[in-house]
Amino acid sequence: MPYFDKKGKPITADEWIELFDNMKYRRMLDTSVGWGRVATVWIGVDHSHVIDGDEPPMIFETAVYGADDDEEFKEAYSNIKDATEGHKDAVEWARTQVKRWKAERMKRPVND
Repeated sequence: MPYFDKKGKPITADEWIELFDNMKYRRMLDTSVGWGRVATVWIGVDHSHVIDGDEPPMIFETAVYGADDDEEFKEAYSNIKDATEGHKDAVEWARTQVKRWKAERMKRPVND
């Protein structure tokens, strides 16, 4: 299995283990939203499931977790810039979900 650092440079399994154990390196962004949170992390292994190798490795992941820490949404990215933008988009998505949930509970219209 190929491993990559945050710049997308191939690294050894031992280097990946060392970096993966470093929470400051692995964790990028973490935002509380309503009853849940949005987290973006470096995973360092390709999650694209592409066999032909023409696509860049998907080594970052953004996930939205609900109140019970269940994963509500997940997306993978190949670089820091896209992962950061994806985090922002996921935060907005999660905020909209919270607004809809609150509106449903209060029977008020949602202003998207």
